Amino acid sequence: MVVFEDVAARLAMLGLTVTEEQRRAVEYAINLAFERLTAAINRPEIPQTMQSTFVDVAAGIFLQNQRGGNMLTAENDDAAGKAIKHITEGDVSVEYDTAVASENTTYINSLIERLANPPISVIIRHRRLAR
Repeated sequence: MVVFEDVAARLAMLGLTVTEEQRRAVEYAINLAFERLTAAINRPEIPQTMQSTFVDVAAGIFLQNQRGGNMLTAENDDAAGKAIKHITEGDVSVEYDTAVASENTTYINSLIERLANPPISVIIRHRRLAR
């Protein structure tokens, strides 16, 4: 069975540190991943050969929830992390390049969707037909 530490380790591989305060959110994601996967494969338990998929789906659900609550953003709020696109000297103005942040957001959204939605081939390989 997948536990908090498994999902936290997977998220750490992606560069996100999960705090103890987020434990309940991660456990919720684990329970939801369990429900989704068992329904998809028509089994009461997740097979051992699907454990890494289970961890990925739980991590993806956690990240979806973080993104939905605006707790996960690719954009930096401080100017130090942004690329300067144009500077005007008279009445000083600075324009930042938002394309980099947009690319990061697209990458993060793509990653979350891949984690939360495993390949159909994995589901089919483990699916049991209804009796």
